[in-house]
Amino acid sequence: MYLFIGGLVSGLTVIVIWNLRLQRSETALQKKEAHQRALLAAIPDLVIRINRAGITLELTAPANFRVLGEHRENWVGTHVSHGLSPELAQKRLDVIAKALETRSIQIYEHTLVLDDQIQVEEVRVVPYSDDEVLLLVRDISDSARLEAERKRAEEQLKHDALHDGLTGLPNRNLLLERLDLALKRAKRHSDFQFAVLFLDLDHFKVINDSLGHSVGDELLIAVANQLKTFVRETDMAARLGGDEFVLLVEEIEGLSEAIVVAKRILELFKSPLVLNERQVFTSASIGILTRDINHRTAEDLLRDADLGMYRAKQDGRKQYAIFDPHMHLQAMQRLQLENELRRGLENQEFVLYYQPIISLATGAIRGFEALIRWQHPEYGLVMPGEFIAVAEETRLIVPIGRWILQAACAQMAAWQVQFPEQSLRMSVNLSVQQLQPKLLDHLDSALKQSGLLGERLVLEITESMLVRNLEATDSLLKQLKTRGIHLSIDDFGTGYSSLSYLHQLPADALKIDRAFVSPNERDVRSQTIAESIVALSNLLELNAIAEGIETLEQLQWLQSLGCELGQGNWFSRPLPADQATIFISQSLSSFSYEQPNA
Repeated sequence: MYLFIGGLVSGLTVIVIWNLRLQRSETALQKKEAHQRALLAAIPDLVIRINRAGITLELTAPANFRVLGEHRENWVGTHVSHGLSPELAQKRLDVIAKALETRSIQIYEHTLVLDDQIQVEEVRVVPYSDDEVLLLVRDISDSARLEAERKRAEEQLKHDALHDGLTGLPNRNLLLERLDLALKRAKRHSDFQFAVLFLDLDHFKVINDSLGHSVGDELLIAVANQLKTFVRETDMAARLGGDEFVLLVEEIEGLSEAIVVAKRILELFKSPLVLNERQVFTSASIGILTRDINHRTAEDLLRDADLGMYRAKQDGRKQYAIFDPHMHLQAMQRLQLENELRRGLENQEFVLYYQPIISLATGAIRGFEALIRWQHPEYGLVMPGEFIAVAEETRLIVPIGRWILQAACAQMAAWQVQFPEQSLRMSVNLSVQQLQPKLLDHLDSALKQSGLLGERLVLEITESMLVRNLEATDSLLKQLKTRGIHLSIDDFGTGYSSLSYLHQLPADALKIDRAFVSPNERDVRSQTIAESIVALSNLLELNAIAEGIETLEQLQWLQSLGCELGQGNWFSRPLPADQATIFISQSLSSFSYEQPNA
């Protein structure tokens, strides 16, 4: 009995212990499962446990995760294709099979449309057991959107780097790329021909200054739109900047085709462009270039096409010019001349010569015109006709002109002291680029440093300079007159019809160009112009000064017209300062019209 009871107790004890162990195991398993669920719940992804057959066994998801608009419990037991397109469902099955087969994590992305919104998901397929996987699905829509925006921004930056911001045309960078490709193609295929047309609008600055920069921009846009109509898909129209455009025309038979395009463009500009109901007339100069063996880079092509355009400008604008190698040689010579001019200015290689201005009535010397010469270290004495144009183009004429003012004033001040009984005046030519407010400072400085009185200085201004901006010019000239400075209008009659504005300007003299100083009976027109200028000067109480008097016959004819002053080789060639000083001394009492002076 005792043995039975003891055995029973022992059995019960084993059962109790077994139950306790079982309870503890179940509790541990529950804790483990709870822990796993907590971990899964903490993951910011949709977590789906799927078996090899593609059946959803379990699903957990963050509260803000959209699962095709349905409650998540409705998904348990459904096939992987539930809610997906056939393509996406098959892709998911293939990835699941690959993950189970390779026992490795697989990652892919797909895109869904939920509630008319695009949702981009990243899916990680993780092997969970031999027959199950976990799908970790993350909504990366915001990231994808940011990435898409980044790519769009990159594309926009790339586009902006290669296109002009105003007209939308390809810019210089993209044009150079295309030109480089055209060169490479021409090297590979000897029969491939192309042309470059370099176009520059004529007097575009006038439009900007008169109508405003906004109208100027509208004009550039209108021109760009028109140029697009002249190019085929294989060609390119580009804007280099400012009012410069370039057309690359490929697959042509020869130069004649490029000329046809240029003529069509020039024809376009014969009609006004309408900008905001305003008609604007403009024209263009075009340089045409076809590639030859000397063109090795895209920059070579642009350089020579630009030279062709520059020649069209020189020849009168509103036309095209075809580049030839001689233009390049001239450009190189011009560049060398520019560099030498800068060096000459720094090294003080310039000198002044002085041509006497004589009273035609009495023969007395009345003054001098200061004329620049360049004492070149290699070529000797260089006349202004060989370098003044380049000085104008490069704006070196401004510092050169300032030096002329200072040197001429200093020389006249010296003569003023040496010949106090003579009221001589020094005439100095001004460049259009000097005709600006800073001129007053330059003049004040030259007069102060030399001690010359303003009334002993005459500034010669060409007729064409006066009409560029009459209002501003008139104001500046009046300020010059307050300093006692005299003003002479040079080359009068060669430019514009001046009667309409001449009475407004504070001028003291009209200078008759040498082209009209000719009493030859066969040149009646020149005689008539000279006679009219003298008559006009008398009417307006101005002095008339004749240039280029070479013969006694010319002198006597001008005297008969009543011309007051004159200069030319009959009296004296331009002289260096020391010889001009001698000329003054000799002319005070012994001047004669009978023989020309050397």
